[in-house]
Amino acid sequence: MGLFDRLRTRPGKEPIHAPDLALYQFTTCPYCFVVRRALRRLRVVVELRDISRVPGHRQALLAGGGMDQVPCLLITSPDGSERWMYESRDIVGYLKSRFASGRKRQAAPTEPKV
Repeated sequence: MGLFDRLRTRPGKEPIHAPDLALYQFTTCPYCFVVRRALRRLRVVVELRDISRVPGHRQALLAGGGMDQVPCLLITSPDGSERWMYESRDIVGYLKSRFASGRKRQAAPTEPKV
């Protein structure tokens, strides 16, 4: 059972398929794990492109993004333009801003007034 197959079997909200996103990554990369965990928590399904197993993915990453660094999120706009986003923090922030808007966010605790 793959990472995103578990999303389909867990009760709750249906997964969100995002065909405009592709994550360049490899399995043992800890920063990639952070992004995959965010995807799982947000219940977002994207294409995973493993650059360590598929040489063509590494070449596409280098040609499109300019670096063979992972994780890298490829965002394809409706007009066909591409944005290559590196850095796990930036990617997770983007995913949260795009897909977590319907979730209730817990407010930060406030100091009691004296």
